[in-house]
Amino acid sequence: MELVRGSRKAFKFASEDVISNMSDDVITNILNRLPLQDAVRTCTLSKDWRSKWTLLNHLIFDEDFYLYLQATHNGNNYGEIISRLLPYFKGAITKFVLYIPGDSVVDVEDINKRVLFVSQKGIQEFTLKNMDETPLELPAYLFSCLKGRVRKLQTGRFLAGCPLLEILKLRSNTDGEIKRDEIEKLGNLKVLILPLYELSLVDAEKRVRTTLSCLKKLRLYEVDFSNAIMVSCVIDLICGFPDLETLLIKATFGDDVPAPAGSSSEVDFSRVTRLKLQKVKFVSVKCPKNEVCLMKSLIACSPFLEKMVINPKSSKLFGDYDGKRKFVRELMLYQASPIMEIIIDSANG
Repeated sequence: MELVRGSRKAFKFASEDVISNMSDDVITNILNRLPLQDAVRTCTLSKDWRSKWTLLNHLIFDEDFYLYLQATHNGNNYGEIISRLLPYFKGAITKFVLYIPGDSVVDVEDINKRVLFVSQKGIQEFTLKNMDETPLELPAYLFSCLKGRVRKLQTGRFLAGCPLLEILKLRSNTDGEIKRDEIEKLGNLKVLILPLYELSLVDAEKRVRTTLSCLKKLRLYEVDFSNAIMVSCVIDLICGFPDLETLLIKATFGDDVPAPAGSSSEVDFSRVTRLKLQKVKFVSVKCPKNEVCLMKSLIACSPFLEKMVINPKSSKLFGDYDGKRKFVRELMLYQASPIMEIIIDSANG
């Protein structure tokens, strides 16, 4: 008899719907960790779960979501699907990611409506990634409505109306001009990823002398070390961020970047001041004079430097092991940090 009663108790326990009895906070936390399309699919689990997906407060319309729609032949309706979904979310939206594909026509008015919608929902983190060639310029009033922080922009037009911006990534050739005063307004910027393909991007003639105390990471691409004006701009940028900790510089050479009229190869490296750099990486290194001088200047002015990684353009640049050691010893003569190490990584060269 006890065995029978035991089996009945086990059956009664197994019949309890533990998942449906979870609190909305727990369900929201679970749904936020799912891809958006999978979170929406939970509406088919049961009658109780028909509208649980509307509890989402992380709306991730990212590249994966776009590719999912393409695979289901709904790629052309990407913008329309987003616009249809948004009104279903009645609660707070703390994180919003919007991906704009490069093969679509950008409907700026529609995008403005989406941003305005989430700006009224207690947004804390907003990521915009524009892969379209059409520059995207959102009106400044949208960002004044945001109660949280505009954390990341990866877009085709610099937006000066985002004083709370933390991460800014600009793509080469399609971003238009960047003015010095626009950079200076981003007092909360922590990460800046900037291509220097066009000298106008950094307002070369006026010199960029920013003082963004929050900036910790700087990545500079398309740096032509044969271009003295461009290298001078690099120095201005580095020295303009007093608390910079991580620096990446990717070089380009030859005909990749046209040199401006009247440019020379003379650069004043004595302008490099005391820095707080901890990690530095040079990518696509070919070791022209200006590039090597910049390495030496950074090493000499960075007493907290822990690591400098050098990724040569060609694995044959330094020759054999002895050639690498000789180059490293030359740089170490300028060492200001007692814990610094220099690594030549030819794996990707």
